Amino acid sequence: MGDALLSFGNPEGPATEFPWTMFSFNAAVTRVCRTRQEALHFFFDDGRHLTTAAAQHFVSGGKWVQAQDLAVGSEIPVAMFAAGPEGNAVAWGGTCEVTAIEPLGAIDLVDVETSTGTFFAIGLAMGCWSDPTKGR
Repeated sequence: MGDALLSFGNPEGPATEFPWTMFSFNAAVTRVCRTRQEALHFFFDDGRHLTTAAAQHFVSGGKWVQAQDLAVGSEIPVAMFAAGPEGNAVAWGGTCEVTAIEPLGAIDLVDVETSTGTFFAIGLAMGCWSDPTKGR
C-alpha cells in the first residue's frame, strides 16, 4: 500500500455526462487483496485485451457500468498520457470497441482500491468501488 497509480477526478460529480473535465493526479493505493471472483477476458479492436472481475466498473456510454454489463460492440474511452512540467496529464483519445468477451468462471484475482476510487488499466478508466453510485 502507499504506491501511486495515475488517477482522475470528476469535479462536476458522478452524474455528469462523459467526457468529463478531469484533474489528473496520482492516487494512493489504499487496499490490495487477493480475491476469487467471476472474471471475464475482453478483447478490443485496437489489440488491447484485459482480464478483469465481472463486477469491475468501466466507463461506457457516458456512465460507469460493470464489466458483466458490457457487450460486443460496447465502446470504452481510451486515455492518452503525457508527462509535463507540472506532472502527468491525461486526455481522452478516442475509444476502443469490445470485439469479444470470454467468460473465465471464478478465478483468483488481485483487487486494488485507491484514494480516489479510480485508476487506469491499459489506458481504460476503471472504478474501484463496490457501489456504482459512489462513482467519482
